[in-house]
Amino acid sequence: ADTPTRGVKPLQVLVMSLQSRELSEMESILSSTPAFPACEVSTLQLKRNQLRGFRLENPEPLEMAVIVHRNEGRVLLTDRNGFYNDVLRQAWRKTGGHVLVVLTKAPTPSALFDEKLVQGLAGGGGQPTTGMLSKIGRVLTWDSAPSPQQNDALGELLDSAGRSGDPLEKHLDVLDLVPVEWLQDDAPALLYRCQLL
Repeated sequence: ADTPTRGVKPLQVLVMSLQSRELSEMESILSSTPAFPACEVSTLQLKRNQLRGFRLENPEPLEMAVIVHRNEGRVLLTDRNGFYNDVLRQAWRKTGGHVLVVLTKAPTPSALFDEKLVQGLAGGGGQPTTGMLSKIGRVLTWDSAPSPQQNDALGELLDSAGRSGDPLEKHLDVLDLVPVEWLQDDAPALLYRCQLL
């Protein structure tokens, strides 16, 4: 396959995590992805006390956002009790849906993500948005580094973000699973709850 080219302007990717080690490892992985070498990666170390009501104050154009979380203890990613729900909402809006959630310390030898782990989070874990993100290829899990299959998927995600494609274009069956407040700037939570009734 040919390597995509974007001319002079590199793809703007923001990596966010609570852990500095995860930030530097993901930055290194993205910078060395052969399928899409023209990335300008910036990082943002998140603080737990800033996650609720998080605002992404990034004046620069942003094509993709990656949230990296180390899988240890109870994993609370999305929805009501999720650490990253507000972060993902802001990133989704800023990038037009080009977000990726990466769970490290979750060995996944022959797939893009640990299906049992993700199904547990989406079902019994009360995080259906994590399930939706996995259905559209926006969740990857690995131990310390991506597999060749995951590297290929990462390259495809970067390419899609570079072309400004709609991440839901091939996944219209999950459109109704995207939280309404992710789609509208100031959608009231009440509207979202009423849709569930």
